[in-house]
Amino acid sequence: MRTRFYSTPSEPRKLTQGAQKENRRPQLSKEARAAVNARRHLSAQKYRSGLDAAWSKINEVTENLATTHHKSVRRVRSHLHLSRQAPGTKRTNAWNAFCWKKSQEMKDTTKCQGKDVLQDLVHSHREEYGRISSPERKSLVADFEEYKATKTKAFRVSAKSRVNDIAQTLTAVRDELDNLKSRSGVETLLFSARGTTDLPFTAVSFATEGVHNFLEQSMKTDQQEFLGKMEGYALQGIKGVAKNHQKRVSEIRANIRSEITECLRAITGDDSARMEWKHYWRNVVMRYKVAIKGWPANIPFRNLSEVSSALPELESLLRKWKMGKIYWEPMTDAELQSLDDERNAQIENQEIEPPAPRRRRSDYGKKRPRETVDIDEQAQKCRKSTVSDDDDESPVGNETRENNDGSNMDEN
Repeated sequence: MRTRFYSTPSEPRKLTQGAQKENRRPQLSKEARAAVNARRHLSAQKYRSGLDAAWSKINEVTENLATTHHKSVRRVRSHLHLSRQAPGTKRTNAWNAFCWKKSQEMKDTTKCQGKDVLQDLVHSHREEYGRISSPERKSLVADFEEYKATKTKAFRVSAKSRVNDIAQTLTAVRDELDNLKSRSGVETLLFSARGTTDLPFTAVSFATEGVHNFLEQSMKTDQQEFLGKMEGYALQGIKGVAKNHQKRVSEIRANIRSEITECLRAITGDDSARMEWKHYWRNVVMRYKVAIKGWPANIPFRNLSEVSSALPELESLLRKWKMGKIYWEPMTDAELQSLDDERNAQIENQEIEPPAPRRRRSDYGKKRPRETVDIDEQAQKCRKSTVSDDDDESPVGNETRENNDGSNMDEN
């Protein structure tokens, strides 16, 4: 006889989580803290000693392998993944490509900066990344790789970024050349000059100790003279659109001046009105009751000949004048008086400087001496005769000369 037991299925127990305990850092006494630090220092020292011993064994094994199998040490290290030329993973990650794409799209809208940008991407677009298909990820990776390749050799837009890139690269090159001189004894001369006129870069030279005075003593030329000739040769070979940088800058400045004058004459109705930079307030604002509005803050408000000669800034200024973002605004008498009072207060507080008065001649107020000439040596005056050539009784010539006393010198 068999006995069977039947049991009713029990309900699953609910998992309960206990309250988390605070991991409070124990307060150690001064002696205990010193003992802990000593133990840590001893452990770190043992670890460094073990690493040194391991590296010495690895070097010994590497040399033995190279000698036994007739290989170079460098090749053995490469196979052991010990050199900096060891094969590594250089494949672009799809997540990095996705983050790059999103950062490009959110560049103008996001308010986060620094590390917050990555956190914002992770929290906001993690689910979107999970929904991307495999072909789309491959396309993102291909775009990101193309962007990285372009970034390495792409032309810098701003002059500041170009100058910074030049300075950093030349500094690294100098350090490498110094190290090469120390390792191998090779001597090097390095000359760098700008190749475009819109680059604010001064030509520089670098020479190791052995050839520092090579140009002066052997070639009989100065380094600065050599750099000047090199820069001139580089600039002479530039093929621009049709004109060089200076001519283009002069042309754009002339167009800006013409645009300012035309707008001033159109709003004042005076065909003789013209812009004056030095006495702008007195001869333009107070006279015509108009003022320029919308002038960009990054360009100083002064004569265009004294403003930066960067083509992008001047082209932007001309474009804003033509689009109407910079314009002449008429003012009422009350507005003009208010601005005049504000300007006078700024002058009193020395916030702005008034235009310098016109410089007088050095001999102002003095009588200018004239050269003394004898009466006999004075140039004789000439005057045209009042007698018409149509008169038959008139003398042949139409000019007569007179002495200083009025008597006629030409006798008929």
